[in-house]
Amino acid sequence: MKMPDKIENSMLAPCGINCKTCYKHCYSKKPCSGCLVNDIGKPEHCRKCKRKECAEANGYTYCYECEKFPCKLIKSLEKSYNDRYGISIVANSIKVKEQGLDAFMEKERIKWTCPLCGGIISQHDMECSECKEKITVAKLGNSHPLYQAQKLFQENNVPFELIYHDNPIRTAQEGSRYFGIAIGQTAPTLIIKTDKGFFALIVSGDRGHVDFDEVASALGCSKVKLAGAREVEKATGYSIGSIPMVGHNLPCVIDRRLFQYPNIYGGSGTATCTLKINPSALEKLNKIVATLE
Repeated sequence: MKMPDKIENSMLAPCGINCKTCYKHCYSKKPCSGCLVNDIGKPEHCRKCKRKECAEANGYTYCYECEKFPCKLIKSLEKSYNDRYGISIVANSIKVKEQGLDAFMEKERIKWTCPLCGGIISQHDMECSECKEKITVAKLGNSHPLYQAQKLFQENNVPFELIYHDNPIRTAQEGSRYFGIAIGQTAPTLIIKTDKGFFALIVSGDRGHVDFDEVASALGCSKVKLAGAREVEKATGYSIGSIPMVGHNLPCVIDRRLFQYPNIYGGSGTATCTLKINPSALEKLNKIVATLE
């Protein structure tokens, strides 16, 4: 099951559990609609949940709204989820209260999206319901491009979206057609070799071709050309076609044309995943040394 663009707010149970990442939802042919909707597809213990009954009887939607929170019923489930899954439903509830439900559910969506295929990770066994991989830091490794990308954006409070697709997108034209966007919103990252070293060049897809004389002038270089495949991999650790817009650790030249759009689409570090961000993130997360007008 793929993670949707938005998790419905109704998928948060009164107790603070995210029903979207429940194994019963992830693996069922007829997944339930969440504790707050109806009983179709729910296991018996959810249908007869004392916490939900208590909240309803006292006129609450969520348990944290009650002055007795966390009560004995919540504390017992808190211990169970902490011991078995390392999840705190009390912490979840407090975050909803402080941050708002929309913000919390968006963070949950990001947290439980499989970085390998875009599927939903079950909170009960950390297995992706789509590709069946066990998703742990040990499995991915701290150096995995998508792990690093998500960590970078979350640490810097930058909104982002990782969009998964079955096949690599090789050209700006392909990207424009696939996402239904203006060709100028595509933002390929090129690696250039100069007499001053290597640079990342992020250009708008509607530029057509790169004027290397203009790039040389912007950088104050005498020689500028595209780096070869081996040079790209040595300089960035990525292969051509997978170079991310951020996280490549090279000084960067960016195309000012990208800033006319609310969102741009470019490399994530993985060929079958595209990164969607606001262009301002390029300035925040990269070391910008020059711009193209």
